[in-house]
Amino acid sequence: MKKLYNLVILSFLCFAVKAQTVNIFGFSTSGNIVVGGSSYHASESIYTNAEIGASNYTVNAIEQINFFLQAEGLSPAISNFRIRMKNIPSTTTTFTSGTYSLNGYTTVFNGTLNATPVGLVGVTLTTPFVRTAGSNLQVLIERTDNVAHTGIVFYSAIGNATDAAATSTRRYNGTTNPNPGTTNLTASVFRPAIQFVHKFPIDAAVTDISGLNITCFDAPQTLSVEVTNDGLNNIAAGAAAVTLEITGANSFTSTLSNANVIAPGATEIISFSGINLS
Repeated sequence: MKKLYNLVILSFLCFAVKAQTVNIFGFSTSGNIVVGGSSYHASESIYTNAEIGASNYTVNAIEQINFFLQAEGLSPAISNFRIRMKNIPSTTTTFTSGTYSLNGYTTVFNGTLNATPVGLVGVTLTTPFVRTAGSNLQVLIERTDNVAHTGIVFYSAIGNATDAAATSTRRYNGTTNPNPGTTNLTASVFRPAIQFVHKFPIDAAVTDISGLNITCFDAPQTLSVEVTNDGLNNIAAGAAAVTLEITGANSFTSTLSNANVIAPGATEIISFSGINLS
Protein backbone atom coordinates (compact mmCIF):
# COMPACT_ATOMS: atom_id res chain seq x y z
CA MET A 1 0.00 0.00 0.00
CA LYS A 2 1.43 3.37 -0.97
CA LYS A 3 2.18 5.87 1.74
CA LEU A 4 1.75 9.63 1.42
CA TYR A 5 3.99 11.87 3.44
CA ASN A 6 4.73 15.55 3.79
CA LEU A 7 8.22 16.88 3.19
CA VAL A 8 9.42 20.29 4.31
CA ILE A 9 12.79 21.71 3.33
CA LEU A 10 14.00 24.78 5.19
CA SER A 11 17.28 26.38 4.13
CA PHE A 12 18.89 29.34 5.80
CA LEU A 13 22.25 31.01 6.30
CA CYS A 14 23.89 32.00 9.52
CA PHE A 15 23.64 35.62 8.39
CA ALA A 16 20.81 38.13 8.77
CA VAL A 17 19.70 38.33 5.13
CA LYS A 18 16.47 37.64 3.30
CA ALA A 19 16.54 36.32 -0.24
CA GLN A 20 14.38 37.91 -2.89
CA THR A 21 13.85 35.36 -5.62
CA VAL A 22 10.26 35.10 -6.82
CA ASN A 23 9.00 32.41 -9.22
CA ILE A 24 5.70 32.92 -11.02
CA PHE A 25 5.39 29.53 -12.65
CA GLY A 26 2.91 27.26 -14.39
CA PHE A 27 3.14 23.86 -16.06
CA SER A 28 1.67 24.89 -19.41
CA THR A 29 4.01 25.62 -22.31
CA SER A 30 3.99 27.77 -25.44
CA GLY A 31 6.21 28.43 -28.43
CA ASN A 32 4.65 31.86 -28.90
CA ILE A 33 5.94 33.54 -25.73
CA VAL A 34 9.20 35.22 -24.69
CA VAL A 35 10.75 35.05 -28.19
CA GLY A 36 8.05 33.59 -30.47
CA GLY A 37 8.76 31.53 -33.56
CA SER A 38 8.43 34.11 -36.32
CA SER A 39 10.85 36.84 -37.47
CA TYR A 40 9.75 39.36 -34.83
CA HIS A 41 8.04 39.26 -31.45
CA ALA A 42 6.49 41.67 -28.96
CA SER A 43 4.49 40.98 -25.82
CA GLU A 44 3.19 42.67 -22.69
CA SER A 45 2.44 40.78 -19.47
CA ILE A 46 1.09 41.72 -16.06
CA TYR A 47 2.41 40.21 -12.81
CA THR A 48 0.33 41.14 -9.79
CA ASN A 49 1.49 42.64 -6.53
CA ALA A 50 0.19 39.57 -4.68
CA GLU A 51 2.11 37.18 -6.95
CA ILE A 52 5.37 39.08 -6.58
CA GLY A 53 4.97 39.74 -2.87
CA ALA A 54 3.88 43.11 -1.52
CA SER A 55 7.27 44.05 -0.06
CA ASN A 56 9.51 42.39 -2.65
CA TYR A 57 11.64 44.68 -4.84
CA THR A 58 10.22 47.87 -3.35
CA VAL A 59 13.61 48.67 -1.79
CA ASN A 60 15.99 46.08 -3.28
CA ALA A 61 15.73 46.27 -7.06
CA ILE A 62 14.97 43.49 -9.52
CA GLU A 63 18.45 42.84 -10.92
CA GLN A 64 17.88 39.73 -13.01
CA ILE A 65 15.01 38.17 -14.96
CA ASN A 66 14.91 34.48 -15.84
CA PHE A 67 12.51 32.49 -17.99
CA PHE A 68 11.80 28.75 -17.82
CA LEU A 69 12.94 27.09 -21.07
CA GLN A 70 11.18 23.80 -21.83
CA ALA A 71 12.68 23.01 -25.25
CA GLU A 72 15.56 24.38 -27.30
CA GLY A 73 15.10 25.32 -30.92
CA LEU A 74 16.87 27.01 -33.82
CA SER A 75 19.17 30.00 -33.31
CA PRO A 76 19.25 30.06 -29.49
CA ALA A 77 21.38 33.24 -29.36
CA ILE A 78 18.67 35.90 -29.65
CA SER A 79 19.97 39.39 -30.35
CA ASN A 80 18.02 42.67 -30.37
CA PHE A 81 16.14 41.44 -27.32
CA ARG A 82 14.69 44.20 -25.14
CA ILE A 83 12.83 44.17 -21.83
CA ARG A 84 10.96 47.16 -20.43
CA MET A 85 9.11 47.42 -17.12
CA LYS A 86 6.66 49.77 -15.46
CA ASN A 87 4.45 50.01 -12.39
CA ILE A 88 0.71 49.96 -13.04
CA PRO A 89 -2.34 50.22 -10.73
CA SER A 90 -3.22 47.11 -8.74
CA THR A 91 -6.66 47.19 -10.30
CA THR A 92 -5.20 46.64 -13.78
CA THR A 93 -4.87 42.88 -14.20
CA THR A 94 -5.89 42.13 -17.81
CA PHE A 95 -5.34 43.26 -21.39
CA THR A 96 -7.53 43.69 -24.39
CA SER A 97 -6.18 43.31 -27.91
CA GLY A 98 -4.77 46.54 -29.32
CA THR A 99 -1.68 48.57 -30.15
CA TYR A 100 1.00 48.97 -27.52
CA SER A 101 2.86 52.05 -26.32
CA LEU A 102 6.19 52.77 -24.61
CA ASN A 103 4.62 55.35 -22.30
CA GLY A 104 5.81 54.93 -18.72
CA TYR A 105 8.21 52.09 -19.46
CA THR A 106 11.81 51.91 -18.29
CA THR A 107 14.18 49.98 -20.55
CA VAL A 108 15.88 47.51 -18.21
CA PHE A 109 17.70 45.36 -20.79
CA ASN A 110 18.76 45.65 -24.42
CA GLY A 111 21.05 42.91 -25.68
CA THR A 112 21.17 39.16 -26.28
CA LEU A 113 19.18 36.38 -24.62
CA ASN A 114 20.78 32.93 -24.83
CA ALA A 115 17.93 30.40 -24.89
CA THR A 116 20.08 27.41 -23.98
CA PRO A 117 20.30 24.99 -22.20
CA VAL A 118 16.90 23.78 -21.05
CA GLY A 119 16.06 25.19 -17.64
CA LEU A 120 16.42 28.73 -16.37
CA VAL A 121 17.63 31.20 -19.01
CA GLY A 122 17.67 34.94 -18.58
CA VAL A 123 19.48 38.22 -18.43
CA THR A 124 21.09 40.53 -15.89
CA LEU A 125 19.35 43.88 -16.11
CA THR A 126 21.48 46.82 -17.22
CA THR A 127 19.04 49.06 -15.35
CA PRO A 128 17.76 47.41 -12.14
CA PHE A 129 14.10 48.15 -11.45
CA VAL A 130 12.46 49.10 -8.14
CA ARG A 131 8.73 48.48 -7.79
CA THR A 132 6.25 50.92 -6.34
CA ALA A 133 4.64 49.35 -3.28
CA GLY A 134 1.08 48.20 -3.95
CA SER A 135 1.42 48.30 -7.74
CA ASN A 136 1.28 45.53 -10.29
CA LEU A 137 4.24 45.08 -12.63
CA GLN A 138 3.93 45.24 -16.41
CA VAL A 139 6.70 43.72 -18.54
CA LEU A 140 7.19 44.46 -22.23
CA ILE A 141 9.38 42.22 -24.39
CA GLU A 142 10.47 43.16 -27.92
CA ARG A 143 12.59 41.04 -30.28
CA THR A 144 13.62 42.73 -33.51
CA ASP A 145 16.38 40.50 -34.93
CA ASN A 146 14.44 39.32 -38.02
CA VAL A 147 15.26 35.65 -37.33
CA ALA A 148 12.78 32.76 -37.12
CA HIS A 149 13.52 31.03 -33.80
CA THR A 150 11.40 27.95 -34.41
CA GLY A 151 11.13 25.19 -31.83
CA ILE A 152 11.90 27.29 -28.76
CA VAL A 153 9.30 26.55 -26.08
CA PHE A 154 8.91 28.23 -22.68
CA TYR A 155 6.77 27.43 -19.67
CA SER A 156 3.81 29.73 -19.16
CA ALA A 157 1.83 30.92 -16.14
CA ILE A 158 -1.73 30.94 -17.45
CA GLY A 159 -3.92 33.86 -16.40
CA ASN A 160 -2.86 34.92 -12.93
CA ALA A 161 -2.90 33.48 -9.43
CA THR A 162 -6.53 34.41 -8.81
CA ASP A 163 -8.03 33.83 -12.26
CA ALA A 164 -6.68 31.29 -14.73
CA ALA A 165 -8.93 32.77 -17.42
CA ALA A 166 -7.52 36.28 -17.08
CA THR A 167 -5.98 37.66 -20.28
CA SER A 168 -2.85 38.69 -18.40
CA THR A 169 -0.77 39.04 -21.56
CA ARG A 170 -0.98 40.14 -25.19
CA ARG A 171 1.48 39.37 -27.95
CA TYR A 172 2.56 39.65 -31.57
CA ASN A 173 4.55 37.18 -33.67
CA GLY A 174 5.05 38.15 -37.29
CA THR A 175 7.27 39.07 -40.20
CA THR A 176 7.02 42.85 -39.75
CA ASN A 177 9.12 44.77 -37.26
CA PRO A 178 6.86 45.69 -34.29
CA ASN A 179 6.34 49.42 -33.76
CA PRO A 180 4.71 51.10 -30.75
CA GLY A 181 1.46 52.81 -31.67
CA THR A 182 1.09 50.70 -34.82
CA THR A 183 1.55 47.00 -34.07
CA ASN A 184 -1.48 45.19 -32.70
CA LEU A 185 -0.99 42.74 -29.84
CA THR A 186 -3.52 39.94 -29.37
CA ALA A 187 -4.77 39.25 -25.83
CA SER A 188 -3.99 35.80 -24.41
CA VAL A 189 -3.93 33.84 -21.15
CA PHE A 190 -0.48 32.37 -21.95
CA ARG A 191 1.72 34.65 -19.89
CA PRO A 192 5.44 33.77 -19.67
CA ALA A 193 6.44 32.05 -16.45
CA ILE A 194 9.11 34.27 -14.92
CA GLN A 195 11.66 34.54 -12.13
CA PHE A 196 12.64 37.87 -10.56
CA VAL A 197 15.95 38.01 -8.71
CA HIS A 198 17.72 40.42 -6.39
CA LYS A 199 21.21 39.26 -5.52
CA PHE A 200 22.51 39.70 -1.96
CA PRO A 201 26.19 39.44 -1.02
CA ILE A 202 25.37 36.28 0.96
CA ASP A 203 22.46 34.17 -0.29
CA ALA A 204 21.60 30.50 -0.82
CA ALA A 205 18.71 28.46 -2.10
CA VAL A 206 17.61 24.84 -2.31
CA THR A 207 17.52 24.16 -6.04
CA ASP A 208 16.85 20.41 -6.20
CA ILE A 209 15.78 17.45 -4.09
CA SER A 210 16.69 13.97 -5.29
CA GLY A 211 15.54 10.56 -4.13
CA LEU A 212 12.03 11.82 -3.41
CA ASN A 213 9.35 9.36 -4.53
CA ILE A 214 5.88 8.43 -3.32
CA THR A 215 6.06 4.65 -3.19
CA CYS A 216 6.62 1.73 -0.80
CA PHE A 217 9.95 1.40 1.01
CA ASP A 218 11.29 -1.57 2.97
CA ALA A 219 14.69 -0.11 3.90
CA PRO A 220 16.07 3.22 5.17
CA GLN A 221 16.29 5.85 2.44
CA THR A 222 18.62 8.74 1.54
CA LEU A 223 17.37 12.13 0.37
CA SER A 224 19.82 14.61 -1.16
CA VAL A 225 19.39 18.36 -1.28
CA GLU A 226 21.24 20.61 -3.74
CA VAL A 227 22.20 23.97 -2.23
CA THR A 228 23.17 26.72 -4.69
CA ASN A 229 25.05 29.90 -3.86
CA ASP A 230 22.81 32.61 -5.35
CA GLY A 231 24.82 35.40 -3.76
CA LEU A 232 27.80 37.50 -4.76
CA ASN A 233 30.28 36.21 -2.16
CA ASN A 234 31.52 32.79 -1.05
CA ILE A 235 29.45 30.86 1.49
CA ALA A 236 31.77 29.64 4.22
CA ALA A 237 31.84 25.98 5.19
CA GLY A 238 29.10 25.31 7.74
CA ALA A 239 27.26 28.58 7.02
CA ALA A 240 24.34 27.14 5.02
CA ALA A 241 22.15 24.96 7.22
CA VAL A 242 19.44 22.75 5.71
CA THR A 243 16.68 21.24 7.84
CA LEU A 244 14.81 18.21 6.54
CA GLU A 245 11.49 17.52 8.25
CA ILE A 246 9.22 14.63 7.33
CA THR A 247 5.85 14.13 8.98
CA GLY A 248 3.67 11.08 8.87
CA ALA A 249 3.64 7.64 10.41
CA ASN A 250 7.45 7.74 10.63
CA SER A 251 8.64 11.25 11.35
CA PHE A 252 12.17 12.52 10.72
CA THR A 253 13.92 15.79 11.49
CA SER A 254 17.58 16.61 10.96
CA THR A 255 19.76 19.64 10.22
CA LEU A 256 23.00 19.43 8.22
CA SER A 257 25.33 22.13 6.88
CA ASN A 258 27.58 22.50 3.85
CA ALA A 259 30.96 20.82 4.35
CA ASN A 260 32.87 23.03 1.90
CA VAL A 261 33.07 26.63 0.74
CA ILE A 262 30.43 27.25 -1.96
CA ALA A 263 31.52 29.80 -4.57
CA PRO A 264 29.01 32.11 -6.25
CA GLY A 265 26.95 30.08 -8.72
CA ALA A 266 28.32 26.77 -7.42
CA THR A 267 26.40 24.02 -5.65
CA GLU A 268 26.89 21.43 -2.94
CA ILE A 269 24.89 18.26 -2.29
CA ILE A 270 23.81 17.66 1.30
CA SER A 271 22.54 14.12 1.91
CA PHE A 272 20.30 12.89 4.70
CA SER A 273 20.52 9.12 5.28
CA GLY A 274 18.81 6.54 7.43
CA ILE A 275 15.33 7.91 6.79
CA ASN A 276 12.53 5.47 7.65
CA LEU A 277 9.74 5.84 5.07
CA SER A 278 8.36 2.30 5.36
